[in-house]
Amino acid sequence: VVGNFRVTQGAVYPNFQHTGIWYDYFTGDSVVVSNATAPITFTPGEWHIYSDVKLEKAAFMELEELGQPLKPFALYPNPSSGELDFLVDFAEGVEVRWELTDLNGNTVRKAHFVSEHLDVKKLDFTQLSAGLYMLNIQAGSEWFVEKIVVQ
Repeated sequence: VVGNFRVTQGAVYPNFQHTGIWYDYFTGDSVVVSNATAPITFTPGEWHIYSDVKLEKAAFMELEELGQPLKPFALYPNPSSGELDFLVDFAEGVEVRWELTDLNGNTVRKAHFVSEHLDVKKLDFTQLSAGLYMLNIQAGSEWFVEKIVVQ
């Protein structure tokens, strides 16, 4: 692997193991090396994998980038003084259970309700000490965990 991992164009010293013909793994292009330590100029971030054996062209699979799925709820404001709005967008009739735990895993609050599809529930954590808490939410067969910061 030979690369310029700087943010400016520059000389890279490849230190090939020997002179002769080398092949770029990704393109299959050949490079004739007459001086194994002679510098090569690469653009910022340019890199290559060289082999002294011509390999089959690399087979690439197209990968679909998976984003984070949208959560069917939102909590705001977070951080908060302890009063939060819990906006839910679960299917109507789904039983939603939540449990707030401290970082030691101790349950400090819990409740449940039946979703009315688009709904806003008020959560009052004003009596809690300032700190970080975990809100564990179960909606039907789905589970979610959210960090809650009480100031």
